[in-house]
Amino acid sequence: MASFKVPSSRPAPASRLRSLRLGPVAALLLGLTAASGALALPGCGGPLSVVAEYDASKVSSDDKSKVEAAEKTAAEAKKKVEEAEEALSKADEALSKAEKAIDGASGALSVAEANLELQKAKESAKQGGDVASAETEIKHKKKDLVVAKAEREAASAERTHKEKLLDEAKKAWVVALAEVEVQKHASMKGSGTDADKKKASLDEQLADKKSDLAKAQKATAEANEDLDKAKEKLSSAKSSE
Repeated sequence: MASFKVPSSRPAPASRLRSLRLGPVAALLLGLTAASGALALPGCGGPLSVVAEYDASKVSSDDKSKVEAAEKTAAEAKKKVEEAEEALSKADEALSKAEKAIDGASGALSVAEANLELQKAKESAKQGGDVASAETEIKHKKKDLVVAKAEREAASAERTHKEKLLDEAKKAWVVALAEVEVQKHASMKGSGTDADKKKASLDEQLADKKSDLAKAQKATAEANEDLDKAKEKLSSAKSSE
């Protein structure tokens, strides 16, 4: 999955950060993402192409609180992205484990089949071969392999679902960032043609990001349906004779 990265790993000079006049929550956003290398604030090649001109010292306390509330929502959305990344990593591990389980089940079936041939040979040689038990063992090992394959399919569907959830979380985060910019612009109480154009651009950007989120949510829902089907198939494999 694509992720938004800071063009340079070097932190911005303190004088530059002060000139941005960041609120406390905005500063938290910057601090949280600087450690992970992700870009929380828009611009500079980030997820947003349009940003508001904002000066916290020139807005009312009420408007400043609204901006900080929007920034807090964005910070929470960013945290959900990190949680989704961790969930996807665990799903990758589960899929790898399920794939190895197939190798184990396949190997066990091969051993059982070889044992059947041995028991048949013993029976033919009147050496007390137990063909019936060997055939029963093969039946069990075949079921184990079928279950292992169904578990791998379910793990793969789970992994895809987690991947879609991560993409959705990223899109939701970008929507939250876009809403921050809309709120910042509104708080500056600008008027005139330039202010109106900027508002239109910010509103259009927010609408586009919301559209992207809606598509991601649809993809997540479809992946969830596929996951449910895979789980049903696994349940059926486990319960079959």
